[in-house]
Amino acid sequence: RMLGTRFYELAQDPAASFLMGDGVFPELVKSKDAFRAEIYGAKSGQETQAYGDLLYQLEKMRRYGFTADELERAKIEVLTSYESSYNERNARENDDYVYEYTRHYLDGEPIPGIAWEYAYAQEILPKLSLEQVNQVAQSLVTAENVIISFTAPEDVTLPSHDTILQMFADIRHAEIEAPVAEVIDTVLVKQVPKIGKIKKIQRNEVLGTTEWTLKNGIRVIIKPTEFKQDEIRISASSMGGTSLIDDPADLVSANYASSIIRNSGVGDFNEIQLSKALTGKDVFVFPNISTYEEDFWGMSTVRDFETALQLIYLYFTAPRKDPKAFDVFISSMQTQFENDAKNPKSHFNDSIQMMGSDYSPRTILLNKETINQISLNKAYEIYCQRFANPADFTFFFTGNINPEDKKTQDAICQWLGSLKTNKKKHEDFVDHGVRVPKGVKKNYFKQEMITKTASNYIKYTAPMEFTLTNSLNMQMIGRILDTRYLESIREREGGSYGVSCSGSCNRYTNEASLYMRFDTDPEKQEKLMSIIHEEVMKIVTDGPLAEDLAKEKAAMLKDYQERLERNGYWDGTILSQYYLYGVNYLQEYEAAVNALTAESVQATLKQLVDAGNMFEVVMLPTE
Repeated sequence: RMLGTRFYELAQDPAASFLMGDGVFPELVKSKDAFRAEIYGAKSGQETQAYGDLLYQLEKMRRYGFTADELERAKIEVLTSYESSYNERNARENDDYVYEYTRHYLDGEPIPGIAWEYAYAQEILPKLSLEQVNQVAQSLVTAENVIISFTAPEDVTLPSHDTILQMFADIRHAEIEAPVAEVIDTVLVKQVPKIGKIKKIQRNEVLGTTEWTLKNGIRVIIKPTEFKQDEIRISASSMGGTSLIDDPADLVSANYASSIIRNSGVGDFNEIQLSKALTGKDVFVFPNISTYEEDFWGMSTVRDFETALQLIYLYFTAPRKDPKAFDVFISSMQTQFENDAKNPKSHFNDSIQMMGSDYSPRTILLNKETINQISLNKAYEIYCQRFANPADFTFFFTGNINPEDKKTQDAICQWLGSLKTNKKKHEDFVDHGVRVPKGVKKNYFKQEMITKTASNYIKYTAPMEFTLTNSLNMQMIGRILDTRYLESIREREGGSYGVSCSGSCNRYTNEASLYMRFDTDPEKQEKLMSIIHEEVMKIVTDGPLAEDLAKEKAAMLKDYQERLERNGYWDGTILSQYYLYGVNYLQEYEAAVNALTAESVQATLKQLVDAGNMFEVVMLPTE
């Protein structure tokens, strides 16, 4: 954990030779464990330097170990993890038990239960001295029994065998700086703002929510649940997003604006300082800008809820414009896109994206060329514009939170109610008319690839008003076709591992879409493409099979009942659909699913097909 933190901090330097690294002590084979340290994503042309940086950090650990403050932060993080698991001990999923039992029987890992483990961690962690931990850490780095391996694309120049061994030997005699202890400020907001007030309170008995309108115009929705004892889900939404960017040339900066801000830290803290300031706190919050909205997503424990609110306050009032963090971000993306360019699938995905918008100038392909068009100043400016008016946001808090609790009320009024707003200005998104091409379009092209594969994408679209009924009919079409393709393409023809298939209805554009995507042997491509369309036409002509419809309706209702016991579903679907769009899933969903019929599915798919809009993108290997 401490070594991984060092690698993380090094990677935040624009001049770093790599993107990330870590150190672990896993099972090598069943009878042998081994210490393993790795560097991932060496930057182009810096492969030898990255190897040298890895050796340097290992030698630094061998000579000096770690500092007291590094160990203290690591202890707190480990204990926080145990505490979180303990607090949610009554809400564990079956998978958690499966993994524990598997490790117990195959690896001999004891399973005394989280109550015992948490108590043991509380007892043993304070007793671990820096001397003990350093003694173990330093013993892991040896001069013998070492495997050094490099994995890279064929066109990358790696250091020679002799260079690798010489660098490994030389590091033992190199000058290595000892680590220096540091004191981290943990006060996120230095000047506490004047507390705001709740202007209006309403209760929704059906949803079990409490609705506040704060004096500054911000709307707050609180949904108490008992699904988890130590979880509060946090989200907020405001209409606008990148649709309010007029100049297409600014869209590449807009698309990455929220990522750049998130990677810059917040307030007085850069990303590394913020990470250390939040040591021991189980909380995260991040802003996001999508095509039609700007929003926040986050989660916290009950104890750290106020910290989450402080982060939101700072993202509104004190976003950072950090040139160093920006350079790190750009360098990281350049390395990523450089690797993506060598993958044929990136060309396939680009082709789908461009054809899917009918080659709109608002469609930005993100690659090594466009990434260099991002402007820090423009990204910062766009972020500040999109988050300029907190009164435009509706906040949702779901989980173990009590709206009657004075501490909760004070925290929300302190950090949200104190924000400066414009209660009269409310934005909406702009529909720029970006749509799929009209008629039947095909884009077949060839690409060099090592594994000869035909990649296929098909999409049907039609104008369709967004309603819950239309949305469910489109979802049902996708689910039924998924079953049909499993039988016809995978099992009968043996032509593909599977066809990814989905139907949906877009509330922003009032457009229905149905897509299918699969890979296959080039020799079978033509036949399988005909089957794709034949299965669609069978439903258009004859309707779906009764057993397929019944099975999928039962699965949708079962999934719905299971999701009702999860904070994430309440936060991300039920509450947002009701308060932002007026759709009451709690009262309408089951009835709407039960109302689906073979006739409604058939009629909806016929409407989609009769619109006559379908495009195919197919990537074939070169001869």
